[in-house]
Amino acid sequence: MLDKVDIVNKDIITSDSIQFKEATLDYDSNCSTGDKDYLLPKLAASLKKAKTIDMAVGFLMESGVKLLINDLKQVAQSGVRIRILTGNYLNITQPQALYLVKEALGDKVDLRFYNIKNKSFHPKSYIFEYEEDGDVFIGSSNMSNSALTSGIEWNYRINKNKNLEDFRHFKNVFEDLFLNHSIIIDDDELRRYSSVWKRPKIFNTLEEVEDNKEEYGLVIPMYEPRGAQIEALYELRKCREDGLDKGLIVAATGIGKTYLAAFDSLDFNRILFVAHREEILNQAEISFKNGKYDEFELEKALMLNKRSNLILKHYEKYNNKRALGFCSNRRHTIYMSKYFNENGIKACAVMSGEQNEVCQSYHQ
Repeated sequence: MLDKVDIVNKDIITSDSIQFKEATLDYDSNCSTGDKDYLLPKLAASLKKAKTIDMAVGFLMESGVKLLINDLKQVAQSGVRIRILTGNYLNITQPQALYLVKEALGDKVDLRFYNIKNKSFHPKSYIFEYEEDGDVFIGSSNMSNSALTSGIEWNYRINKNKNLEDFRHFKNVFEDLFLNHSIIIDDDELRRYSSVWKRPKIFNTLEEVEDNKEEYGLVIPMYEPRGAQIEALYELRKCREDGLDKGLIVAATGIGKTYLAAFDSLDFNRILFVAHREEILNQAEISFKNGKYDEFELEKALMLNKRSNLILKHYEKYNNKRALGFCSNRRHTIYMSKYFNENGIKACAVMSGEQNEVCQSYHQ
């Protein structure tokens, strides 16, 4: 049975605030070959029913972690055991990817580095055990945006009940690597790795692949911590947990210190921002509004025909007559209802208070 699906994150904004173009997915197929045959939805479906999760990947990248972290966080909160083994070979694993995992999952994840020197570490396996079954996805996909979506990556699923011997073999090898050939990535190891990490030259090519706008549909520009900002925010939070009330961030030009300050201040009602030039203060005002999603600016970003048309196409794709959408405020609710009605689909804006014009016309 072939179903068309779209990949949409829920509570966390995906890398570069992208929403993936239409992809095809056959859940019954054991094969994933990239292009329009994404591995990501199969992993997400397995995550949601897993009782244990074991991942062994050659490297972690921020873009890949962001695609899975919300589902990982949800299952972690329900008590699912999560273990991740990755490598530090050639510095491909990004420190911010590790910090992102630790920030979201905390002590609910056992995160480790493979630690045998002068031996390459290139597995790409995702092992899930369910109540009475299990799956291993094994192939060529590390944890990166392109590898989990449209990159040409070949992966194969081995089912536990149908291939018990093969499943046990991969599971047992993972246990040996994880327990006997690894080091725990605690805060000290995070800081050590970050301090010696140097951006590999290959990242010039890798990041072009990860940010390929031709593969993805850019809907609206949103703001989220990225790169070194993730690491800084993690360390600031840890300082406050340790009872410290002062902190200093030293960062090079281009890191995004103004946005970093905005992200760090999200839980505070009053902020004093000091700068030596007025134009920096003006920029900071914009950054803080974006970091806190000023309601008027959010309305402007959401109430776009391009974005509304994308939502309409998704509605039409599933051939369901009933649908429920949640909007940011009353004006956005009325706007979306009118857009659907103007395109021949009856829609009603449901809000507290008096009946609105869109709802009245719907009942008529």
